[in-house]
This record gives sequence, C-alpha cells and structure tokens, in this order.
Amino acid sequence: MLNPHPHRKFENPSGLQADGLKARHIYYDSLGISYEPTDRSTIQSQAKQAFGVALSKRIGYPLTAEVLLKERTTMNHYGTNHESNLENWEGYRHMYENAQHVVTTLFDGTAKTDRIEYINAKVGELLREKFLIQNSFYEQLQIQNH
Repeated sequence: MLNPHPHRKFENPSGLQADGLKARHIYYDSLGISYEPTDRSTIQSQAKQAFGVALSKRIGYPLTAEVLLKERTTMNHYGTNHESNLENWEGYRHMYENAQHVVTTLFDGTAKTDRIEYINAKVGELLREKFLIQNSFYEQLQIQNH
C-alpha cells in the first residue's frame, strides 16, 4: 500500500533534516555569506537566529538544532526572543523574512513534488487494477458466449 501522504515526511526525520540542510545552503547563499556555526558576529547571529526560527516552524526544534549544529535549547532561546528581535534588532526582520521565504518555498515545493509522485504512482496502481478487472470481465463474457 502506498503512503497516502508522502508529502508528510514526519515519518522520515532524515528527509526533513536533508531538506533543512538544503534550505540552509540556499539561505546563506542568498545572504552572500557562509554558514559559521561558532561565529558570534552580528550578521552570523542574526542569520542563525532568523533561519532557526523559520526552519523550526517547519521541522521543530530538535531537527533544526541538528541542521544548525546547535543545542535544542538554543532553538528555544531563538524562539523566545524572536518577537523582540523583530522589533528591536536592526536587520533581523529582513533576515527573518528572507529565511521564511526560502524555507516556505523549498518545503512547499518539495511537498508538491512529492504529491505529484504519489499521484503518478496511484494512477499506475489504478490502471493495473482496471486492466485486471477488464481481463476478468472479458474472460467471463467469453465463457458465457461459448
């Protein structure tokens, strides 16, 4: 039986983590900087926190922590300070909006691609079933006609 919701990767944390790593790469490329997990400069701190919040809304704190090479409690800290950062930390809002766009675009696109693959597999399964039913029906007609 096919998974009726393949776009839901909740059963596959490694898939979510891989998508998170891909999003991290795209996000940091869009900023024109490389990811430095231990760098505490303002730009790195803002980028990490903004991306951490955006990604954790999709895959949760534990997997986001793995993607960012941080502790889960650090993700909690990012989430707790998010609203304050949006209002008071110059440049953070822009970073967050960028991160949110990257994460949403990647994860929604992945979900749509997965759904298309599921539908294609289901169509193939239904066509095979149709063929079997038709064959059975035609065999019955031939037996009745003889």
